[in-house]
Amino acid sequence: MKKTLLFMAVLAGEAGAAHASTSSVSLYGVVAPTVSYVKVSGKGSSIFMDDGTNYGGMASRWGLTGSEDLGSGLKAIFTLEGGFDASNGQLKQEGRLFGRQSFVGLSSSTWGDLTLGRQLNMYDYYMWEVDAMMFRLGGATAVTDFGPDGMPRADNMIKYSTPSMNGLRMAIGYSFDLDSSPQSGLSRDGGSTNRYRNVTAGAIYNNGPLTIAATTDQTIRPHGMDGSRTIPTYALGAAYDFGSFKLTSSVTRAPHGFAPQGWSMDFHEKGVAYTGFATGASVPLGARTSLMAEYQFAHSDEHGVRNLQVLSVGALHELSKRTSVYVAAMYGKNYDFTNAYSPSQFANNVTSKVLSFNLMHSF
Repeated sequence: MKKTLLFMAVLAGEAGAAHASTSSVSLYGVVAPTVSYVKVSGKGSSIFMDDGTNYGGMASRWGLTGSEDLGSGLKAIFTLEGGFDASNGQLKQEGRLFGRQSFVGLSSSTWGDLTLGRQLNMYDYYMWEVDAMMFRLGGATAVTDFGPDGMPRADNMIKYSTPSMNGLRMAIGYSFDLDSSPQSGLSRDGGSTNRYRNVTAGAIYNNGPLTIAATTDQTIRPHGMDGSRTIPTYALGAAYDFGSFKLTSSVTRAPHGFAPQGWSMDFHEKGVAYTGFATGASVPLGARTSLMAEYQFAHSDEHGVRNLQVLSVGALHELSKRTSVYVAAMYGKNYDFTNAYSPSQFANNVTSKVLSFNLMHSF
């Protein structure tokens, strides 16, 4: 028996060596705890350390990604990526091991990519390219809170992405069960019509200094629920790099209310619309430092809050190719940073102030 096992191990080693030139697996990640000072009118102030995603930090993650050359321009690809809180080591995304991404697929330089598993929606996949903060402040700002970015991933998704066609890329995905984790509150037994499903689609065009992106997400609610059956969200953005600085603008629209997280899948009403606008700029200062600023405005007809505003500024300095420091300051009007991703984030006559320091190391 031992000889048989040894023989099999030798064969496996030879097979791995034979294919070493046509396949690869890479380990990568980001470790980025954040120290934040937050002050909200009527609540007082606090200073603390956490993962920082609500206060200007970069989300910590680790992952494995790989490919195998199948010949004729076709590759097998996979990504397994998990999120964690670097301040305490706990898993994010409802405690999933690979909660950020978990998919396998086929990739062709001619025909594009077909992937299956837990994947990003097209808003998160494309719109960061037209955001001055590169989504570093996305978790804390008004537009991305009530837009599609609030729920950036979907379970059980099949997605097709085209190759680049003269700078144009497009993709469409369908989720058979949007979030099957019991902790999310969205998991349901029964057939497909009793589950939350999602259609995500987008296009992005890159031509030199110009970038234009457009996305939509259509969340399909189970049968028998009050209100609109489908919750659509739309986003359109553009960026232009002048060399010495870059300008960005985007608009998001949720005509039937918004659905950023599990709590809000039922938190909408037909005819209640949300509209958001963001404009910003980034300026490189030398080879290692850049400054960013963004203003966001959102209009809502619910909770008695008509308009909310967020102003964000940040500075990123690279200590090396893999280590950087990031500081940010944010001011919110009619917005409560401490209640991001909940209905009470819209808070009339409330002001919020945030200062944060983020140390990031990538590998």
